Amino acid sequence: MHVVRKNHRGAYRTALGYVLVIMAGTFLLVLPAFTLLANTPDRFHPYAHPSLLTILGFHVKLLLRLFGSLLVLIWLFAGVLIYICALLLQKLKIPLLSRLILATVSAYLSCKIVFFLAPVGWPSLGAVYFTILGVGFLGAAFGFFVFPRICEESFQTGPLGRGHWVLLSVWALYLVSAYGYTAYAVLKVRTMNDPSIDLVFFKWSPAEGEVREEPMGKFDTVFPKMRDLEIQELRAAGLTGILHCWGNNTLPGSLQRSRVVLIMSRGVRETVDLPKPASGDMLYIQTDQGWKAFPASAPTVARSMRLTIDEPNQHHSFPDTIVTTDVGLGYPKPEYGLNTFSWQPEEFQAPLPSLPTQPPSPN
Repeated sequence: MHVVRKNHRGAYRTALGYVLVIMAGTFLLVLPAFTLLANTPDRFHPYAHPSLLTILGFHVKLLLRLFGSLLVLIWLFAGVLIYICALLLQKLKIPLLSRLILATVSAYLSCKIVFFLAPVGWPSLGAVYFTILGVGFLGAAFGFFVFPRICEESFQTGPLGRGHWVLLSVWALYLVSAYGYTAYAVLKVRTMNDPSIDLVFFKWSPAEGEVREEPMGKFDTVFPKMRDLEIQELRAAGLTGILHCWGNNTLPGSLQRSRVVLIMSRGVRETVDLPKPASGDMLYIQTDQGWKAFPASAPTVARSMRLTIDEPNQHHSFPDTIVTTDVGLGYPKPEYGLNTFSWQPEEFQAPLPSLPTQPPSPN
């Protein structure tokens, strides 16, 4: 017990150092550096690119969220493994070889973690290689230079001091508060009991004859189709023209699910709020008389789906309509919304359908 107690501090400092160097280095050095390189201005994307402070702020937020989750235990566990490997490598009696082996182990663990727990989606295979190269270098440097320190501390260092316990207590308090807020948010969403929404979006274009759906190409079969009842409701309202499916997405809510079909033909820059269904399915269509809902008598809740415009930036060259939803916690920022339609400049003056037999839906 006495030997184990004396080694607490060495293992703790190694694990903490690994978290601060590798985990923090990944989020504050490697990922921001890649983001800056990926967003270098060029003649194909002549839009305002994010500043260094914006990129760092984004990754600092990711790092703080990670500190407030149990995932940080993976990095701590990796640090403990490195400490144990260093103790075993002392038996080789060849310091340089031991340092190289520990550097290899540390690099492997670092790359493994960032590959399987990527903070954001990989945009390309090149991004994977670049990130792993940077994180692997950090891991190798940490393992190479930490070995002598571990050798000095092992079996000679006292138990955890007051500063160590203070740091552990602060992290535990932060973790409890983060999970406490998450539990509160989950409880509130479940109390609201708004259904999750399977959103399907179509573009309308004018044409003679009853409204009908036509595929956009050979890959259009992967998208959901208009249901017979939805087509019948639109035809009964006098709609003509052609519908093309532009995709689908899912908005969060309770375990109950509703399907919402969104039909647009013109890009708009003003914010549009469409009431969420209380239950069952709904269809919303943009007309020259405002937004209309089918069925018009469908029950809705006070919270809504919000449509906003996302102007061209470094990520896309044309304006996009994105949707966010209030599940009882307010609307998330537009950048966290889901893309629905993208618009050519001329589509902001595109014609709108007319449905004379259907009253407008409430906004």
